[in-house]
Amino acid sequence: MTPQGCAYANGGRRAPPLSGPWGILLDGMPRSLAVLLIAGLSLGCGVDDAQSPGASPLLSAEVGFLDVPADTYRFDGLELQSSPTRLFYSFHPATVVPERAPLLVLHAGGPVASSLFVMAYGTAGQRLDLSSGIRLVPNASSLADVANLLYLDPRQAGFSYSTLADPAIDSARVAELSAANYNPYRDAADLLEGLLSFLGAHPALANREIYFLGESYGGLRASLMSSFLLFAPEYEAGTRRFVSPSLSVDVRNYFQTNFGDGQPTPPAVATWLRGQILVEPWFAGQRQHDVAGALLELPNSILDEVAAQTGYAYQRCSTRPAPCVPWDNALGFVAAAGRSIYDIRAPSDWLSQHTAAVTALALDPGALAALFDVATPTLAGILAVRAGAYRFADIGQGLAYPQGGLPAQWGAIEPWDAYFVALNEEARMVFFASQAAGLAIDPVQASYGDVLVEDLRYLPTFVSRAAYDLVVFGPALLPTLASYPSVRQVTEPVDGTLLVQYTDGTERTVVSPRYATSHAVERDDPAKLHDDIAMFLGAIAQ
Repeated sequence: MTPQGCAYANGGRRAPPLSGPWGILLDGMPRSLAVLLIAGLSLGCGVDDAQSPGASPLLSAEVGFLDVPADTYRFDGLELQSSPTRLFYSFHPATVVPERAPLLVLHAGGPVASSLFVMAYGTAGQRLDLSSGIRLVPNASSLADVANLLYLDPRQAGFSYSTLADPAIDSARVAELSAANYNPYRDAADLLEGLLSFLGAHPALANREIYFLGESYGGLRASLMSSFLLFAPEYEAGTRRFVSPSLSVDVRNYFQTNFGDGQPTPPAVATWLRGQILVEPWFAGQRQHDVAGALLELPNSILDEVAAQTGYAYQRCSTRPAPCVPWDNALGFVAAAGRSIYDIRAPSDWLSQHTAAVTALALDPGALAALFDVATPTLAGILAVRAGAYRFADIGQGLAYPQGGLPAQWGAIEPWDAYFVALNEEARMVFFASQAAGLAIDPVQASYGDVLVEDLRYLPTFVSRAAYDLVVFGPALLPTLASYPSVRQVTEPVDGTLLVQYTDGTERTVVSPRYATSHAVERDDPAKLHDDIAMFLGAIAQ
């Protein structure tokens, strides 16, 4: 199973210095060759090709919907039934050799958050500039100069929507808010089904090398998507917790059609699925938060800095009466101090401001068309198709999400529908509700970390660590990974490089650069994130 084509990185931008994690990944390689790789060449690809700009005649920017059918699947032997849904996508061809560049599949967190959170702030060709209102400006740090970009909205997030035969029936909409539709395994399966559908409709990309980029909760989703592919025969045989016969058939058919082997081994899959890029990932459920809480109890915690800045004392659990959960206590302190857990430098409304800016962009058809790089009439013709569409069980929820002038331009919509939802809170809550918890399928389960640890054995992995993000606390990364039974220890031999040593003697390197940013790394430092991702891709391409 050997995909064709070459992966390109940096597209003519300056090459970052060969230090930190890059010195490890490129160890033993002559510096001149390493610089060529980082600047945009992989072995077997000519210099002229790598520097040739222009669009491929086979690839152009587009938006659309990917239909994911209803699915009968099993989780721990319990049969569940998911409903059909339509996933919105936005595709942006690479600006450098798009017909040979890899495909980067990007999605946001939430759960149930729009991919515009990732797209609009620093990864696409245009980005939001909030310095004077809300406007788009050219983005010098677009990841389109290292890969073709495919942005996916999960079920009921962003522009995605689900359908019912008669969405006017209140009880029918209420019934859809179930763990069968909203859990991490179903969520990952939805996006993987959408990706396979997209690739099937775009043969020029069918066997291109692929990378997953997930932000926040999207890191958990990315690791599950990777697992479904790496260990596809085991999922098909029913030896894993999640069993979807229809997904297994689609994965097997894809592998057979494009690589001549319907049940490849994990190393063979990893020649096509080349790596995962996890931006501030929540990947280990409550265990990750428990580790973070314990670290925040130590002397000279970062929360002591917040206390000094705000004048609001940080009282640790060690000084409080039991019961006291350190992570919950830390969150309570940050809220009381008027700061945000997503950026401890910022006011507590950081997330609402972040969401409001994305929403304002989405409700401006002209700006949205510019971001997607498609004509405004084309966008309207696609997004205005709403047969059977619904977004909310509670129509009061719909009234809480502004739609601006979209209904006037694209057509009136029912009170249970919405053209755009940046973060679908009604659906998000189902992920954490008692039904999901009773099935041990909610996102707080520590078992998701086992999935990532297993993926790391085969997939080169990039994990960001932001200095001012508390919800995904960077110092907790090492001890959280090290807490899993199959891991002996995790060290950082070089700044920005983690060495994961397994109990069976296997060793794997994880690229983990630090950022002086909030949770939204792509918004706060798009240039450094671009260069680090470009270096990561370039090192793999060798």
